[in-house]
Amino acid sequence: MEILDKTQQVIDMLEADIMHADYEKIAKITGIPLGLYQRIFTYICNISLAGYVRKRKLTLAAEMLLSKRKNVTETAMECGYESSSAFSRAFKEQFSVPPAMITGDIYQEKAFPPLSFKDNDTYYVMKGRRMMAELVKIEYMTA
Repeated sequence: MEILDKTQQVIDMLEADIMHADYEKIAKITGIPLGLYQRIFTYICNISLAGYVRKRKLTLAAEMLLSKRKNVTETAMECGYESSSAFSRAFKEQFSVPPAMITGDIYQEKAFPPLSFKDNDTYYVMKGRRMMAELVKIEYMTA
């Protein structure tokens, strides 16, 4: 259960400032080297850490565009993209339409909400995969 609690802490930390995700803080929160934790995160969440951050940024970008607070170029820069064309490619990959054509219906269908492990159930279901809420620590004996 501890790794799921740590993963929730990581998600909460990322969500607090997703546009400026600090991967170095993750090792401090989890006590696990970043490279290893990235594999653990991918296994638990069925998405890579970088993929999670990218999908969340693009979801927030769609919200900005729908609210008309920022234009495509301003949104691209705020999300950390160096060009609006790179942003448009990534946006279209997630939402199947260019940024200027996003609608509320498309957003509802393709948005990526924050992941959460704040559930008291024994099992967690993520993308149709049922997994135990407790991971077992394995210690290896050397000969």
